[in-house]
Amino acid sequence: MFRITQLLVLVLFQLINLAFSQEGVTYKGGTLILKVKNEISNIVTENGNAKINENWFDDISTQYSISELKPVFQNDFEDMELFYYVEFPTSNTVDAVKSAFENETQVESALNVVIGESYSTPNDALYANQWNLTKIEAPDAWDEESGSSSVIVAILDTGIDFGNGSPSDIHPDLSANIWNGNGMYGKNYYSPVDFPLDDGGHGTHVAGIVGAITNNSIGVAGLAGGGFSGDTGVKIMVAKVQAPGSFAPYSLWVAQAIEWATDNGADIINMSFGFGSGSSTGCPETWTEPFQEIKIACDYAYSNGVILVAAAGNDSNDRTVTSCNDFGKAPRPAFYSNVIAVANTNNTDLKYTTSTYADYIDVSAPGAVIKSTDIRTSNPTGYNSRTGTSMSSPLVAGLAALIKSYAPNADNDMVRDILKETSDDIDALNPSYAGKLGSGRINANLAITLLKDVPAKPTSINLQNVSNKPYITWAANTEADLVKYKVHITYEERNGLNPRFWSYSYATLYTTETNYTDNSFYIGVGNTYAYYKVAAVDILDKTSLYSTSVSTTGGLFKEGQINDDHNNIPITTALNANYPNPFNPSTNIPFDIASDSQVNLSIYDSRGSLVNTLVNQTLSAGTYNITWASLNSLGHKMSSGVYYYKLEIRSLNSQENYINTKKMVLLK
Repeated sequence: MFRITQLLVLVLFQLINLAFSQEGVTYKGGTLILKVKNEISNIVTENGNAKINENWFDDISTQYSISELKPVFQNDFEDMELFYYVEFPTSNTVDAVKSAFENETQVESALNVVIGESYSTPNDALYANQWNLTKIEAPDAWDEESGSSSVIVAILDTGIDFGNGSPSDIHPDLSANIWNGNGMYGKNYYSPVDFPLDDGGHGTHVAGIVGAITNNSIGVAGLAGGGFSGDTGVKIMVAKVQAPGSFAPYSLWVAQAIEWATDNGADIINMSFGFGSGSSTGCPETWTEPFQEIKIACDYAYSNGVILVAAAGNDSNDRTVTSCNDFGKAPRPAFYSNVIAVANTNNTDLKYTTSTYADYIDVSAPGAVIKSTDIRTSNPTGYNSRTGTSMSSPLVAGLAALIKSYAPNADNDMVRDILKETSDDIDALNPSYAGKLGSGRINANLAITLLKDVPAKPTSINLQNVSNKPYITWAANTEADLVKYKVHITYEERNGLNPRFWSYSYATLYTTETNYTDNSFYIGVGNTYAYYKVAAVDILDKTSLYSTSVSTTGGLFKEGQINDDHNNIPITTALNANYPNPFNPSTNIPFDIASDSQVNLSIYDSRGSLVNTLVNQTLSAGTYNITWASLNSLGHKMSSGVYYYKLEIRSLNSQENYINTKKMVLLK
């Protein structure tokens, strides 16, 4: 268990949302999050108290007047279905209710709803130039990409500027780029029936850094706001996770908002805030994650391909974890390994004075005196400057959005690698913080250029005789957007001394490894020679020049020999057309496997989100036919639309990989 010993957050909070402080951490009164050992299936209300017909809960509910018991999440990823939140009168202390639940064997954890800290320092002085965009070479990147409306960036913050409170009066520099997939222009966790109105300006400012409409003759430019070469700008999905009058997010709402944004198609989630819980005791046996609800929500989003970006903090401290006593001090969610953690730099690439730093930081970005959009109720001009890692984080989220706009198939790991690989190294300018500002300060031009450029041709290709089989190796390419290698083979059968009578056959295959064993060729006595060369292929299918060629001595090649003794085994691996197509409610997906392989067959919707995995196991060589009954992974029926089935095969007998995707239509 954690014993909170150090002040990490200090939040001013309105009395309408009673907040309490214990040993330095501010948390919401009248609320707890429970992680139970078994899912609760029957929740009712009796005499104003929540009941489940089990004494361990019902007795506590009666004693402390628990009025609500609700699931925190809607999905059952890992243990998400075991998280519940309870509400009770603030006249009952959180400590008393928490202690009661912790004494029950059915409860694994009882967690405070912690009030976090937004990582910005408001600065009312207007700043005429957006130096941050010039610093990261955004104008050069815009020559290639300025943001696509197919990319959604969720901003978990204080909301956005609605002006007079009406959707028709959303900030004019943001309105065209605001997502409205639910008819409410986002989600308001403080007041679910209302639009996510911003009364503090923090969320509006963050949203503008990512997606303010660019090249529209007014206001500021967002990094991914569109405006060039027909680009329409990314969509900003708004989730209000703070109460009115406060920049401080609730841990409960943050966890729920991460799940909601993921389920509603967000590609990127920006979190310009953080939570710290102090230090732990009883090390190292009791390293317990203090924000389990946020951690599992981040894991859920990451597993669904979402790119998570978070501010590192503004406490000027080194938050490197060197012992378990440091574990609770590292701000969440930036500390999590699946979140891109962002530090703050000034206009000369020095670490900004207040920026947190640590060895888990991924990248740095400008965050000092950043000009962006503001709420017009307190600032009639609609623009203002702010400072903090809160401003650095959305700049990284905006660049991630540019990368996704230019390369839609880039997954979250690849986007992170591109951000890091193309950053400008600033360690020499910051010797006291070397290794603790990430890979450097982001560079938008280099990131897009990396995607635009053709990969370098592979080098150091080598051929060895391993058990009379050609074994080819080559040096790995360093491009972050690389996805596979293309191996080209030429078999030259020398029939006599005159080359005019020699015959040739060819083969091409793909692998993600940097080696390949040719099991179709036997090195030894024979008149056939094999030649191998390799090319690199990136996420946009741009292919490098081939490497130099290596060849075997004389040997024997027999095409398809692996199948000679198995007449019922397909000669080639292939994904065949589904039937019927269109279909309702089910369709058959046939495919052939030429050798024993690890096989994954999955269904995706038109946005590229995973719907269901039909096969994920090792299969023997043969012909297969899998039926999809138009159900998702939870067993729910899917609606009419275009879907894609993707077959991924990794042979167990060689380095050969096969990937193919085909389209089908569910028509009800």
